[in-house]
Amino acid sequence: MLEPGMTRTILVVYGHRCQYCGRKATDADHIIPMKLGGSDEPNNLTASCRNCNASKGARRLSDEVEKRVKLKAFIKADFVREIHQSYTSSVRASRELLSNTLKG
Repeated sequence: MLEPGMTRTILVVYGHRCQYCGRKATDADHIIPMKLGGSDEPNNLTASCRNCNASKGARRLSDEVEKRVKLKAFIKADFVREIHQSYTSSVRASRELLSNTLKG
């Protein structure tokens, strides 16, 4: 299961574009599926539309497509981590502020 907010971060970093077909992305997809040894690390995640994500399922991509998508994910991984950390810090701070405000 992905950390909260990671899908949003992946979608933002990839411009809400499916990295398989180019349509509007709605999901974060594991390039190498978890069942086949993949991880939740940013260098194994990419943006995907529901159609491509569902049709890929828990299978690996063809070698050519996997190399292309994996290279992009590797290049963007540090940026994804940085954005995600900033996002989660902001959410945490907002929740704390709201909680303190409600307490009185």
